[in-house]
Amino acid sequence: MYYNFDPFWSAIRDKIAPYIQPHLVPQGIIDSIADYNRKGITTIFESHAMEPDHIGVYKILREKGLLNARVMASSELEGNALPGCEPKSLSQIQETLEQALAATELKDDWLRVEGITTCVWGIPTCHGLHWKDGYVGPFGERTTGIRNLTEEKLQLAFDFCAKNGLRLNLLATSPDEIDEYIDKTEKVMKKYNVKKTGWLIEHAMIIREGQAKKFKELGFDITVNIGHTYGLGDLLEERVGPKALEGLNAIRELLDAGLTVGSCLDWGPMDPWECLQLSITHQMFPSGRLNNGKRQVITQAEALDTFTEQAAAVMRWERLGALKPGYHADLIIVDRNPITCDVGALAETKVLRTTVGGRIVWDNGEISGER
Repeated sequence: MYYNFDPFWSAIRDKIAPYIQPHLVPQGIIDSIADYNRKGITTIFESHAMEPDHIGVYKILREKGLLNARVMASSELEGNALPGCEPKSLSQIQETLEQALAATELKDDWLRVEGITTCVWGIPTCHGLHWKDGYVGPFGERTTGIRNLTEEKLQLAFDFCAKNGLRLNLLATSPDEIDEYIDKTEKVMKKYNVKKTGWLIEHAMIIREGQAKKFKELGFDITVNIGHTYGLGDLLEERVGPKALEGLNAIRELLDAGLTVGSCLDWGPMDPWECLQLSITHQMFPSGRLNNGKRQVITQAEALDTFTEQAAAVMRWERLGALKPGYHADLIIVDRNPITCDVGALAETKVLRTTVGGRIVWDNGEISGER
């Protein structure tokens, strides 16, 4: 159902009982956080397909003391990922931006809200990838991608964020899409005399050489999702061509440009240890081939850093991501050293204990001897 608005499928979907049951959502989130705790996750970045009501659920859990992970969230400018999403008018876009600015919360130790997120294009499985030279669409047709958010609405977001200091989170999956964002960023920086944006490029899935340095110049931070290599690498080569793989998850290039790069779980394995391993190997599924070019490959220590200290820096959440005096007591104990162990063994890492805010939220019994 995600990003699938094919008319035939939509007709079938509309005959199915609603798959989201609102009364089950709070417990579902609690259970999901518990599962993440078991995997060693202590902080969540909810920055895509989020509505104010979704953030409201986190607020309720926070008020009741039921959050066992820290959460940073931002609302979507105009939803387009799930059934029921409808285009907004320009006045509604303006209202959404004003609400996002008013909702900013950067002091709470458990739940913070900052920014507005845009998803203008997307991925090739559903016509979403913007590729000017064209590629093979999901039904065998030739496409350059289907735009979700109009240029006028996007421009309104750029102007508002530059003028009011609201963080703009731009989902970006192709070099052609990124070209538009770079151009708009340069223009609003000049218009509003902004020295560094402090904005975020989410995914930076495929980049062209030189774009990483431009990100740094404009003041962007970056999130990357290695699951795009694992889950979409083979498909990208098949539909777009080998050239798409050259800049796919070019993490080495992003780090060498001096950017702050945070790794995340989004597409592909939802296990941080598998993704940590994939960040080093750049393995694709189902072929098993490695897209480990000079623009991609990073060390184990660098990979771990993108999941910890750099990830915290991307969220701009102080005293997170490292074991230092004065930092929050968010830590995990694992059964191996993820920096020195064999790369092939990373995915098998076992989390023995997870502590958030000095409170044990997961313990498998091996340390305490309860097993």
